[in-house]
Amino acid sequence: MPDPPTRAAGGPRPVENVVPGVEIATPEGRFYLVERRMPGTARRGGVIVSSALGCSSEAISLIGRDPDLAGFDPARAAFIDTETTGLAGGTGTYAFMVGIGFFRDGDLVVRQYFMRDLDEERPMMLAIAEELRRFEWSVSFNGKSFDIPLLRTRFVMSRLRPSVDHMVHLDLLHASRRLWRHASFAAGGLSLGALEGGLLEHVRPFDVPSWRIPEMYFDYLRSRDASPLESVFAHNHEDIASLVCLLAVMNGVVSDWRRPGAIGS
Repeated sequence: MPDPPTRAAGGPRPVENVVPGVEIATPEGRFYLVERRMPGTARRGGVIVSSALGCSSEAISLIGRDPDLAGFDPARAAFIDTETTGLAGGTGTYAFMVGIGFFRDGDLVVRQYFMRDLDEERPMMLAIAEELRRFEWSVSFNGKSFDIPLLRTRFVMSRLRPSVDHMVHLDLLHASRRLWRHASFAAGGLSLGALEGGLLEHVRPFDVPSWRIPEMYFDYLRSRDASPLESVFAHNHEDIASLVCLLAVMNGVVSDWRRPGAIGS
């Protein structure tokens, strides 16, 4: 695997010169926002992105083993992935980037909230709180154990009401373990990358290992050079796109299993 991009000649590059986005000004301060749109007709390996919009609420409730998921509507769900300053969680761990994906007019929109310094956390979390209030459901990969508790902590540390508790949560890691823990592609563990290769037939053209991301952010805070963070933004976007397509695959598996005449039905 190649190394992430290194600092460009000519000195540090601010994030605005690395990843196109906008500075958002709020009464509490500023932060950086990147928004990208993936056409619903786009394919991720063998899966069409917009096929997730056809998910059956009954199948999703079975996938999540949660009756509160009955009525699940992917058009009103937030697909959430965080990039953090540590992988253990706790009050000293910041979510320096929060990616939120959602469907709009059949396309997948991914908004990436990024704090260019630690003092931008409160305005960023305020904006995230406002965003998440629009959704009734949330979807993540290992969010039950990590992303959602971490966001809850960061809301509290920012003196804000946690804006994740109103949503019913679906964790695709736990669902994947129930469906594919004995699959050959899961031999090395059910990571999102393993599921991408085994189910979506998708290989990322480049990816940065998750364990390197905290170090890369701290390097950025010291150097103010955002060049290597381009790969972190890409990693976060890839994770969210895979969440959407993995949900579509799960829905298809469970729906086929429940179809009259299917084996084991």
